[in-house]
Amino acid sequence: MTTRLPNLLNDMADQNSKPHPHKTLPADAIAALRTLAANVGANGAIPALSDPSSDPTWHTDWKLHGEGRTWHNAAWFFAEAYLFRLVLDVTGYAVHGIDPYHCQKMAELDDPTPWRLLESAAALHDTIDDTTADESLGVLLKLSLWGNKADGAYKQVKDSIRGTHATLDIDDAYLLADDSAAVIQHLATHKSKPVHFINDNCGTEILLDLALADHLLTHKWTPSIVLHTKAAPTYISDATPHDVLETIHLMGHPSRSPHVRALAARLQAHVDRTFSHLFWNQYRFYFELPADLSAVLATAGLVISKGDANYRRFLGDRLWPATTPLRAAAPFFPTSFVTLRTMKSDPVVGVAPEVEANLNEEDPKWRINGKRGVIQAVLKH
Repeated sequence: MTTRLPNLLNDMADQNSKPHPHKTLPADAIAALRTLAANVGANGAIPALSDPSSDPTWHTDWKLHGEGRTWHNAAWFFAEAYLFRLVLDVTGYAVHGIDPYHCQKMAELDDPTPWRLLESAAALHDTIDDTTADESLGVLLKLSLWGNKADGAYKQVKDSIRGTHATLDIDDAYLLADDSAAVIQHLATHKSKPVHFINDNCGTEILLDLALADHLLTHKWTPSIVLHTKAAPTYISDATPHDVLETIHLMGHPSRSPHVRALAARLQAHVDRTFSHLFWNQYRFYFELPADLSAVLATAGLVISKGDANYRRFLGDRLWPATTPLRAAAPFFPTSFVTLRTMKSDPVVGVAPEVEANLNEEDPKWRINGKRGVIQAVLKH
């Protein structure tokens, strides 16, 4: 909160100050971003929304968790999520509809690295037969997991998979829990039900999520896919419905490889829809799922939950003992789920005692530095 988030806000202001082929923020909005960055960096008081009536839910949360507090002494999950809601407020998103993060989202897709990583996933399509379908699904699950490193809100982690030699072929030693085999077996016995994704970031991550979705559809693991995305821009790079459609359009550009263009064509024909709900933008946990969203998720044979913030929703953002089984920490979800998460915050469960002890000694920042990940599932039969 002292350095990372103010730097992100100032970088956003810088990006919107440059000439850009897409709409950028007006000068007064850019100035407001810099003022907000200074307030956060100086541990200022957490301000209310300029028009509380425009978002009663967030205003109530501010009254409960932010009023009278500063950025450094409020609950971390609240402070971070509310800050990104304030970004929309101070930049006038409700008035002009300009995504303040769009420049940064497009900058990632202007880089060749995401497309090179996608090519490795798209090329699998031509090599899969009945004998390799399970193995290929396992590979794509891991690509989707490690794609979560490309998180605009964690620049240092994101930069670790940029450049000519960037790869997502990451040693399984960095995978602290791997329920892939159980997930594949579960899908094999629930092929009549849809698979839902709770998506996280656009850019590299959504590209690899879409490759996984295509595999599930093409090879008859599921009859349909539903993507759950944010209702409005947040967390720098979190995907919205517009981002998904724009990404698929860019995948079909003539400059892309034949594998990627073919992938785009299949997605345009078969990805059923995106489903945005304000819950995904709010300071809420999965035990607080609204009834309408819970009913939608309950229709899925499997929910694939992406990213660190969604993992924290399962745990109530609490520091459970790391050895706690995920099923014990998150017994309330309406259907089977698997969470694909690279670790960028402290809460974690389902880690073997000896693994936790070794990591605490070898790498004191193992919970937050984005080097490690988990594929953890709670499957209901």
